[in-house]
Amino acid sequence: VNAKLQHPLVVAWNASRQELYIADSYNHKIKKVTGAKNVTETLIGCGPGDGLGDKETARLCEPGGIAMSPDGVKLYIADTNNHAVKYLDLQTNTLHKLAISFKGGREAFDSITNHEIDAGLVEGAAHLTGNL
Repeated sequence: VNAKLQHPLVVAWNASRQELYIADSYNHKIKKVTGAKNVTETLIGCGPGDGLGDKETARLCEPGGIAMSPDGVKLYIADTNNHAVKYLDLQTNTLHKLAISFKGGREAFDSITNHEIDAGLVEGAAHLTGNL
């Protein structure tokens, strides 16, 4: 990879698109590597901050983790210093915030280890249950 990276923490592979994504933490960007020549470009992030939307407006603050959705359509991003989980819709190249709430509120969260989590998206919602 011929790219200027600053503190890359994690990578994720998208098998359906044959693309590698890099959390370029100190540049506040997610970068994409494609093709046999490993062409690298900024996928999302135009500097430090907290913004949603397209490549021109989306901002991250030290993204520290990324993961692909099973269908290869969404890239989940741990936006570390914004204390948020965001996702990039790879079909529209727009960044969204993932709303997470815990059933029973903060008090229930502090007292148990098996949590029910509502992860609501703007377009819909998902319900997850698991051990955290």
